Amino acid sequence: MKRARLTPSDDIMLARRLDADALFAERRYTGSVYMAGYAVERILKAAICRRRGETYLPREDETHDLTLLLYRSGLGAALAGSDVGRAFDDLASRWTTSLRYTGSRGRASEARKMVEGAADVAAWVQRQMFR
Repeated sequence: MKRARLTPSDDIMLARRLDADALFAERRYTGSVYMAGYAVERILKAAICRRRGETYLPREDETHDLTLLLYRSGLGAALAGSDVGRAFDDLASRWTTSLRYTGSRGRASEARKMVEGAADVAAWVQRQMFR
């Protein structure tokens, strides 16, 4: 099977996923959660561009609101009610860009759930993009 060519946003998503895993391994849980959420933000923005046939993200989609990005990507209805959808809802309700400003280490159990959930969401979105 031929591998799909990734866009720059996809490359960034993959890099942020690796960053999230590395930060988690170093017990820097808040940073890990932030990077995991950022990876989801980037893949959703890539999905918006792909759906619209755009190279660059339209200005009206320059937001950090994961729920808004999900629906603007056209994937919201497909995700609703699934296990991955529940992981997305948990992430979207708790992830914020302000996490990058906190000095708190966070808690391993919460971070693990969010980082794993974000990985599942990002993988699901990527599969939808390349179907």
